[in-house]
Amino acid sequence: MGVRTLPKGKMRILHLEPQRYPKEAKDLLEAQGPIDFADCHDPERLLKLVAEQPYTAVFVKLGLSFDAAFMDACPTLTHLVTPTTGLNHIDLKEAEQRGITVLSLKGETELLDTIKSTAEHTWALLLMLMRHLQEATADV
Repeated sequence: MGVRTLPKGKMRILHLEPQRYPKEAKDLLEAQGPIDFADCHDPERLLKLVAEQPYTAVFVKLGLSFDAAFMDACPTLTHLVTPTTGLNHIDLKEAEQRGITVLSLKGETELLDTIKSTAEHTWALLLMLMRHLQEATADV
């Protein structure tokens, strides 16, 4: 499956994980239209945020639920974007009924095969610590 993008034209975007993206990625998003960055962890605050502006796309985060109440508060929503393979934080049936496109990493095996897993990285760091490998590199 190829890279999927947001539709061309001006969108109003809310991004809920602003600290997780490099400037280059933010610049690409800003080219799509006005974008607001908000580090939001509170469901009540999220509902207020989306009710204040006519967002068409929301970059979501784990820890928040994107359900019918969220979609009711954001009636102009056309896209939910999540950098995850799991989708249990999004009510997919509700999104489908409302014609909301959900973009995720689910099924993107070609891309995901190029990313080192967190678990593998953790074990490598533990092995490095236990065997004093960092100190040993000075002797090579």
